[in-house]
Amino acid sequence: AVSMRFEARINRTAAANAAVSKSGAVTTVSIPAGLLPAGTMTVGIAFTAGAQNYSGSYDFTVGSYANIPPSLAVANVDTTKPGFVLNMYQTAIGHGTTTDGAERHQLGAYGPNIVDPANLANGNQYIETGVINYEQGGGNAGNFNGNNGYTEALIPGIPGTTGSTDNISAEILTVVNFPTAGLYVLGFNSDDGFRTTIGDRRDGMRMFLGEFNGGRGASDTLYSFYINQPGNYPLRTVWYEGGGGANLEWFSVVNGVRHLLNDSANPASLKAYQYANVNVPYVKTMTPWPGSVRHPVNQGFHAVIENASAIETSSVKLYGNPGTAAANPLVELPAVVTKDGSQLKLDLDTTLDANTQYWFRVVVGDRTINGTFTTGSLDKVAFFIEAEDFNHGGGQTEAAASDMASYRGGAYVGKSATLNVDYGRDGSVGDSPLYRIGEDPQVPMDPTGDRSRGIQFVDWNYKLGWIGAGQWFNYTRTFPAGEYNVYAGLSHGEGAGTTMAGSLQWVTAGATTATQTLEELGTFSGPGTGGWGNNALIPLMADGQMVKLALSGTQTIRMTPSNGDYDFLLFVTAGEGPGPGGAIAVTVNADGTITLTYEGVLTSAATLGGAYAPVAGASSPYTFTPSGDAAFFKTQ
Repeated sequence: AVSMRFEARINRTAAANAAVSKSGAVTTVSIPAGLLPAGTMTVGIAFTAGAQNYSGSYDFTVGSYANIPPSLAVANVDTTKPGFVLNMYQTAIGHGTTTDGAERHQLGAYGPNIVDPANLANGNQYIETGVINYEQGGGNAGNFNGNNGYTEALIPGIPGTTGSTDNISAEILTVVNFPTAGLYVLGFNSDDGFRTTIGDRRDGMRMFLGEFNGGRGASDTLYSFYINQPGNYPLRTVWYEGGGGANLEWFSVVNGVRHLLNDSANPASLKAYQYANVNVPYVKTMTPWPGSVRHPVNQGFHAVIENASAIETSSVKLYGNPGTAAANPLVELPAVVTKDGSQLKLDLDTTLDANTQYWFRVVVGDRTINGTFTTGSLDKVAFFIEAEDFNHGGGQTEAAASDMASYRGGAYVGKSATLNVDYGRDGSVGDSPLYRIGEDPQVPMDPTGDRSRGIQFVDWNYKLGWIGAGQWFNYTRTFPAGEYNVYAGLSHGEGAGTTMAGSLQWVTAGATTATQTLEELGTFSGPGTGGWGNNALIPLMADGQMVKLALSGTQTIRMTPSNGDYDFLLFVTAGEGPGPGGAIAVTVNADGTITLTYEGVLTSAATLGGAYAPVAGASSPYTFTPSGDAAFFKTQ
């Protein structure tokens, strides 16, 4: 007999739980590895048999998949109501072929809904008790069609009231029964795109399952996820079509065979039920949101979880550290977790380093949320105003836009505005007729990805463009009592040789009339940012000093931009500006030089997150000739 010794390895680490068995001349080594992370893995084997030594390895790839926590399962599903809830939307204005555009389309940002209301409930809702297998002309598209015994239904509500079959989106809601634990593969065949998530539809952190983001003819996208515990789970798909053909199919894949969801004639089909009474835990708000930029250094970390009755506060943890997880392992942070009925709050008041990237992890029961964010130099934002949310209907406001605890944009969607009362504009530009519908002349705007506001992360964000003389916008809000420094989020396609500019007024009387009394408050002025939507925070200044604006209760503020796209206003408690030395006032001079006016010690760096060093020989006001692509300054 020859003695043998085996060693099994995963990613060069010995597998302590490897099992070795022998049957005749065959020796089997098994490694019960559990769920492996997505990515490339290396498995190795080494053995000694008498005088013979062997060592070898090979690589394999674990595909991407979502690991679904059992807490997302829905209890008390009404199994007498099979199928799907479809919220249909169609517009005369095109929404493009992106998933984000489709989400905005569903919320009315591209104009009124023109779907045909016949067979629809509440104007745009359709209950599908069968399968998702639609084609705009009832033709033969996708996998399930007349060529193989399936009938493709017409898309509900299409053609619309104008006869059009273009510019469509659908929100498809359902609860799918997964009868066993294990890996599942779903697929979506679409013309054009789609995105599928799992979780409560109100959850800003719904878990991502699969997506095709763009335009295409009828084609498949498959996606995998692991169900840890059998049950009924809420799924949401947003589907969209920009122009031309349109179709959609939703199915599972088992051993390479496709099965439509909720196909009662197919025993292998997964059952689906109409989405209703979904009471799984969901993230209502979180700040900073994953991907946030310019997070204020003293804003802290705050999250609100709803439907959290079953979550023990001891299971809620917050971890974080500067940099990346690989360079700086996460450490548990002393967050305060409180619970009031079914609402759970996680709060951490702390001071962060300015202009620094942080990595964080939130654990809520069996669910984990990872993300990164980057701090800026502001201390703490108390209030914000979205540029697109100017008054409507002759001085009317929306209370939601003053609720900083929960406002994430969108309160003014579809609301018209009165010229010379709510806004002022000379002439009209035909581009980007979005979000605010019906004002004359039209206010052109376009979506942008800068959604960080410090105190909140907005779902909606449009910057106002084509800015010029004669334009202004009124905002009536209810402010917490205090003194504020004000910053405007401005951008420009050109760089430091261009001055972005604007001014701020207080409407002291007549806010609901065309005869308004104004008090000048100060001006915004700063160099161009070299990219539309690449916002800079420009402070409100008067007589070389930052303005301290006293506000309390309901007030009307007017923004008068004059150069550069305008995105938002931030209100920071006075004295809590950027850095200990306060704000830096920037003036672009006629000869191309730049003058900085400041208090404290001026420091600079070549990159935003770089090492800042004192500027040699600098004293306020400091004038220099810009060189290179960019320079960054702050005071100490």
